[in-house]
Amino acid sequence: MTDYDFSAARVPLHVVIFTGGDFPHPELTCRYWKRRAVDYVIAADSGFDTAQKYIEYFSRGDAIDFSPDVILGDFDSIANKNALLSYGSIVETFDSAKDFTDTELAFFRAYELATEQGREPFITLVGGSGGRIDHTLLLYDSFASACHAHVWLTPQQAVYFLAAGKTARVTGLATRDVLSVARTTESRRSGALFSHGLRWEHFRSSGMRSISNCISNECDKREFDGRGEATVYAGAALCKAEKIAVPQDAHGTHAVSLTAHDAPFLLIVPLNAEVSIN
Repeated sequence: MTDYDFSAARVPLHVVIFTGGDFPHPELTCRYWKRRAVDYVIAADSGFDTAQKYIEYFSRGDAIDFSPDVILGDFDSIANKNALLSYGSIVETFDSAKDFTDTELAFFRAYELATEQGREPFITLVGGSGGRIDHTLLLYDSFASACHAHVWLTPQQAVYFLAAGKTARVTGLATRDVLSVARTTESRRSGALFSHGLRWEHFRSSGMRSISNCISNECDKREFDGRGEATVYAGAALCKAEKIAVPQDAHGTHAVSLTAHDAPFLLIVPLNAEVSIN
């Protein structure tokens, strides 16, 4: 496949990919879609069935159009192949004897589309957990490849790709919520991670960086005061401490921040958390 270079600043193209496997119930994702307009939808094999559930749910009031622009795959696991007949030319059938999963084919198509339009790809993957372990491992490994999702929505959690030099700010966390940080399969030891607002901010030197972390009790009492300020480490070289505004909502939830240096990381948060990456 082609390597994609999107180093120049471009207008993002938000492509939603529905794939097979376990997926979050549509109502659990409402907060996520409110902040991200959908530009293009790809249904990969039995992800077509998932897309139908989202179309049905969001046609009721939220009026988000999840109608597929492309439906692709070998269709070995779709519930009703006859349902594809009404979609005509947007259905692309692949031979089952291939060394790519249908989800990978969808990734390739999303990046090709962004290239054609001269835009920066932003991919939300819905589903894909559970089921075959080899497919799940491949999705994890895909974050180290040229074509990958930027957000992966699973039944209870969301996985965010945090590129080197970027800072993630996570809001809407309650005291009981847990947050984890994983590496991509590119390396077990590379990169540095700086955070603020977590209970444990001394990360593991190899493998998973942090498991089941949570909001710092001290941060709740001291840092997140009435001014809504917290210290965040930012900057690619010196990591100078600076003050930024940290929002608190009516329920008293708080924010944390993480900055990646020299390598990407995967941020795993509750599905209802709000994450912005800059």
